Amino acid sequence: MGKLKWPTVFQFMLLTLGFIVGIYFSMKSNRQHSESHKGIEFHAPMNYGFIDISSDSIIPELKNLKVTKDSMSGWNLHFDTKNFQFTPENASKKHIAGEGHTHLIINGDKAARIYSNWFHIPELGYQIVELELTLNANSHACMSVYEKPIPIRLNRNL
Repeated sequence: MGKLKWPTVFQFMLLTLGFIVGIYFSMKSNRQHSESHKGIEFHAPMNYGFIDISSDSIIPELKNLKVTKDSMSGWNLHFDTKNFQFTPENASKKHIAGEGHTHLIINGDKAARIYSNWFHIPELGYQIVELELTLNANSHACMSVYEKPIPIRLNRNL
């Protein structure tokens, strides 16, 4: 066996140290990111599909989406509905015309089910660029009219 070449050993040690430090900061960054979501539980992307309600006797509407800074923390979300009744007791059951709930989507990720026209969004630790609400049937399918969803969006930095 030959002699150890210290420059090679030193380079190997530096590379190993760099690898360990990189892993440490990568894990720390991921941990900090997930801790920034503590206030709101993001749901795994679920695709419940669409339910075309164009033949229902009533067509619900979402309108007047407003977001105001809460005096204590986070934001208060308010919106109006027309021809729609929130029915949390029927969530995950079959579609009944004019009832269901809404899904809150923040920056493209489903964040919550909403069962009334008021909702508090806590401080999230990152900027909200887009809020979207969709009207959803009891079955969670996104309501649509002639294959067009009934969403309401707010594009604003919060």
